[in-house]
Amino acid sequence: MFGETVPSELPSKMCLTIRLPVGLVGLITPWNFPMAIPGWKSGAALIAGCPIVLKPSSLTPLCAAKFVEVLDEAGFPPGVVNMLTGSGSVVGDGLVAHPDIRAISFTGGVDTGKHVYESAAKKMIKVGLELGGKNAIIAMDDADLDLLMDGVMFGAFGTAGQRCTATSRLIVHEAIYDRVVDDLVARAEELRIGNPLDETTDMGPVASPDQEAKVLEYIEIGKKEGDTLLTGGKKLAGGAYDRGFYIAPTVFAVDPKKRLAQEEIFGPVLSVLKARDYDDAVAIANSVKYGLSSSIYTNDLRWSFRAMQDLNGVLGLLRASAKGPDRHGEASRWVVAVALSSIRHPNDQLQAGPDRVDRRDLDVDEPGVNRNLPHMRLRQVRRDGRCLLRPRDPDHSRGLDPAPEVSQLPPELVLASDEYLDEIEIAGLRTDDPDSLRQGPEDLAVSGRRPARMATRA
Repeated sequence: MFGETVPSELPSKMCLTIRLPVGLVGLITPWNFPMAIPGWKSGAALIAGCPIVLKPSSLTPLCAAKFVEVLDEAGFPPGVVNMLTGSGSVVGDGLVAHPDIRAISFTGGVDTGKHVYESAAKKMIKVGLELGGKNAIIAMDDADLDLLMDGVMFGAFGTAGQRCTATSRLIVHEAIYDRVVDDLVARAEELRIGNPLDETTDMGPVASPDQEAKVLEYIEIGKKEGDTLLTGGKKLAGGAYDRGFYIAPTVFAVDPKKRLAQEEIFGPVLSVLKARDYDDAVAIANSVKYGLSSSIYTNDLRWSFRAMQDLNGVLGLLRASAKGPDRHGEASRWVVAVALSSIRHPNDQLQAGPDRVDRRDLDVDEPGVNRNLPHMRLRQVRRDGRCLLRPRDPDHSRGLDPAPEVSQLPPELVLASDEYLDEIEIAGLRTDDPDSLRQGPEDLAVSGRRPARMATRA
């Protein structure tokens, strides 16, 4: 663990911080990722030197028990890794309230998360919450529709929509809305529903009778509120379907203010909404109380960089260009890496606005930035004013393909500087003066901060 050394206002003095283990950590995990989430939470705590008490969901205690057995076999000393099973109202509440617990990490529903937060606040202990979402994909009018459909199918119906980051809203530019809806319905009706252990299955059941009842209730709410059911909307029955909780992949055309567009369902139900333009799409995406994840599909990097600033969400997948093994496909994966370079949490001080910005976590080259994200630099500025973004260091590309050379890029990805510098700031240079960049192949850093004055095009 790393501390910080900072200057002192006193002469010949320095300020030194040392990070120490916080103490015993309680981990309360959900049923939808019964191995992964305990692994993520326990790994962070144990690496920091903190013993853990794991309380898994009552629906999936065996997975957690096997996970703890593996840790025990790995040689952790007695008392470092512990597990309790039972209901949240008894064991969960008891864990949060226990005087020896010095931090709580919880993943689950919003209402339960609020309860955990309030209970932990009475003890003044650290709390980490990962709660629900009403996650949106924005499809701009220039989106690659095949790539879009692949993303929507996986996002909305993978794991039967039972992920906090599952896609539950698809916001489509009106110019491509009809075509997207037709493709979406056709693809949803082609999904193979069945036993998830069968490799040919595309979507399995929901997890429990209670979850099935909740999803079917929301489907009825949509029908009663006048939303247009495009496909699905029913429980599957007969044969193997009678031995599980199977619901057909469901798609509604929804008004942004309706409950299906506002509330988390946690099942295979997708709401499709029409947007007039980019600004309307962002307004719809941000109109919910959740802020977990969001995506945009576009072939225009200007929309991608604007979306980084405009969309409320911790995660952001900014999709661009085509797919396939050809050189355009190579450029496509590179563009995604560029777009990921400055995603930030919506609650960071960056969101205080351009007049009050904390420098701490703003620049992509500073230590405060999440190192899981690829770091980018403007590596080449040509004398004709055309710019090429590429990874600063191949080791930082996290397994993504190296950036292609200029000659390998399709023309639409080699953008003239004055075409996109009205959206981002590069190395503090004036974004309204492209001539300031036409000086040759200097190695300029791409700034991750919001410009103090956004340049406008005449």
